[in-house]
Amino acid sequence: MATVHEMILLKNSSQQKAQLHDMVRWCMRQGADPRSSAPEATALSVGIPPEPPGPGWTSYQHPDRGVPDRTVIWWHYDGLLGEFWCKDHDRLDIKDYDPLWERTSQLSVRVSAERHSGHSAISLGIAIKRKLLPHAGKYNHFVKNVDDMLAVFAEAAVLQSGSIERGIVDTWTKILEDDSRADVELCVDSKKESVRAHSLILCNASSVLKATLELPMKESKSKVVTVPGVSVAALRHFLSMVYTGYPPDDDAPIRVQLEALDLAHRWQVAAVVDALEVSLADVIGDEFCPSQMAHDQLQLLDELLEAAVLKQLRRLRFACHQLVSKEECYRNALASGAFGQISTRDLREALVIPSEQERPVKRRRFVFVC
Repeated sequence: MATVHEMILLKNSSQQKAQLHDMVRWCMRQGADPRSSAPEATALSVGIPPEPPGPGWTSYQHPDRGVPDRTVIWWHYDGLLGEFWCKDHDRLDIKDYDPLWERTSQLSVRVSAERHSGHSAISLGIAIKRKLLPHAGKYNHFVKNVDDMLAVFAEAAVLQSGSIERGIVDTWTKILEDDSRADVELCVDSKKESVRAHSLILCNASSVLKATLELPMKESKSKVVTVPGVSVAALRHFLSMVYTGYPPDDDAPIRVQLEALDLAHRWQVAAVVDALEVSLADVIGDEFCPSQMAHDQLQLLDELLEAAVLKQLRRLRFACHQLVSKEECYRNALASGAFGQISTRDLREALVIPSEQERPVKRRRFVFVC
């Protein structure tokens, strides 16, 4: 909850936003739960503080220039919400405080600040968003920050369920790398490269692999399973998620993660599907740069959305919809037919964009003059 204020009031800094979101994810992996309420919390977030006196307020007095022997009392607030001031006789008229009178430098939000008491981090974000929404256009950037923040909080269940002690991860990494006891060979299409694994792990992780390795089939005798449609890197990525719950590389390319997602879905490993969906949905907003949009980037976005639709992955599908809806270049690509058939149909339904056949035809009116 302490990060809510900073995340919402962020300026246009994608790097700083990514750092804050990563810190929140780390906190959630350690057990912090954005769904837990804080009934005794006293802090406030986003907006104008309550009228003085109160926490953060200090009163000052100085001689009145217009009336001799008379003092003027005014209040100054300096706290998490920023700096504000007001006159003692009109405490409801709270103004931004700027000793240099550079009003353009202020970043205050002219709504009353929301108290943390009784809120969870999620409900606090929703309450602040409700206050901002009536001011259409003025606070759109802050509303976008709230939505991005809530999307990170929504990952809590997956991140907490996948929270594993470092020592346990190291142990399972050693097991994954132990070829001497591995009894299954997973071969990619070319069959020039393969990865060895353990039937005990694979059979307990996947009912599909259990049937393949235990039923009377050729794979059960040879212990060799051909894995079509994936690279060795994607296969290793998938196995690392199965064994340790973590990817082998935090910066794995999107296409590698997408191939690993397809493999996890094919072999019905639900936990890996969930984790990879969260990872892919998270990188969409960071790695797809509209100013540098190329054909490869557009094709990759098309593949991500198609996978989300076919595999019924709501989080990933929503992330793709958000990107297309807010960036004009992707909307133009959709209008020009650059997306595939599945993605185009899904986007038109989600964004309520009619197809060429559905668009009303302008009828010309002819006037005959005699």
